[in-house]
Order: sequence, then structure tokens, then C-alpha cells
Amino acid sequence: MRAAVGLDNLGQSEKSAPILAALASDKGLEVEVRAKLSILLDKLGYGREAAQAWLALASDKGLEVEVRAKLSILLDKLGYGREAAQAWLALARDEKVSTRVRERAAVALGELGLVEEAASVLLALARDKRVKAQVRKEAAVALGELGRVEDAASVLLSLVRDKRVKARVRKGAAVALGKLSCVLPEVLSSLRALADDPRTPDLVRRAARDSLQRLTKVR
Repeated sequence: MRAAVGLDNLGQSEKSAPILAALASDKGLEVEVRAKLSILLDKLGYGREAAQAWLALASDKGLEVEVRAKLSILLDKLGYGREAAQAWLALARDEKVSTRVRERAAVALGELGLVEEAASVLLALARDKRVKAQVRKEAAVALGELGRVEDAASVLLSLVRDKRVKARVRKGAAVALGKLSCVLPEVLSSLRALADDPRTPDLVRRAARDSLQRLTKVR
């Protein structure tokens, strides 16, 4: 590393850049060293090489998830949208990563314009019954915001109907259905059934009734 920096001090940054880039991508080096090398590359004007080095770090499954997420954010802030998207996609597709981080990654992908990739991850999370109901509900809401209204409605309906799901989550699902403006017959009939059923928890009934009124006006 010192040799590469020495080359730069001699005004030969075009020769030091490949060496720095290779070192920055070397998994045998400590993360802090690789990060500093990437910063040095950026300062030397080799932004694309620096971005690739940060991407290699962000995609490294051996690193802590939060570090990978922060690097993905950094790439986006520095204007390397393509590399940021690749980094977020690696996180979103990694099933060993927590569902919260995968959801966060999917939302970031949507914001970067990769709607199909984001929708695919969100839909998988929303449909996965191993995932907490609250996270599934949030994933469905995010899915609706990406324009996948019918897919979102399907998941929200399954949550609002499920008596094993906590009442507050069912209420949130019912409220989200109203905001989706999805007036499919199945949505309306399900909300009506919940609103009329005395066995339904009060907060869920009220939310179902309010969403039904809202959707009826839309219709």
C-alpha cells in the first residue's frame, strides 16, 4: 500500500490506481484498510474504481449487515446509483439477512428506479408466512406504492382475515387496504364481512368499516 501511495506522491497516480484498486478488493485485508484505500482512490479522481471497491465491500457476506447497508447508502450519496443498486440487490436477495434489512433494501431499490427487482423482493417477503406479520404488512404497503396494487391487496387481505394475527396488525392491514384504492369485489366483500362480524375485534371492525366507506366513495 505504501508503494502505491508513494507512486502517487511522485505524480504517477495513473500507475498507482490499479494497485490501489486491487488492494481495495483484496478480501485478505482488513475492512478498514480496504475502505481507506477506496477513499484514496476517490480522492485521486478514480471515482468509478472507488465505487467498484465499495461495491465489493458492500457485497461481501462476511461483513456485518449494517456495514454493508451503510456502504450501499454511501454509494448512492456519492452518485454511484448503479453500484448502489447492485449492493442493495445483494442484500435484498440474501436470505440470511434480517427481513427488516431486506425490506429496507427493497425500498431503496424502488427509489433507485429498479421497480421490478424491488417488487420481486417485497412480494417474496409479504407472502412469506415465516416473516412477522407486521413486516409482511409493511412489505405489502411498499409493494402497493410501487404500483403492484392487486398483489398488495392480496397479502393485506390474508393478514386482515387471519385471526392468529395481532389485532393492531390486522387493523393496519385494513387501513392500508382503504388507502390502496383497490375496489375489487373480494376486497369490498371481505371488509364488509369484517365490519359486520361482532366476533371481530373492535379496532379491526372500525378500520374495516372506515376503509369500506372510503373505497365505496372511490368506486
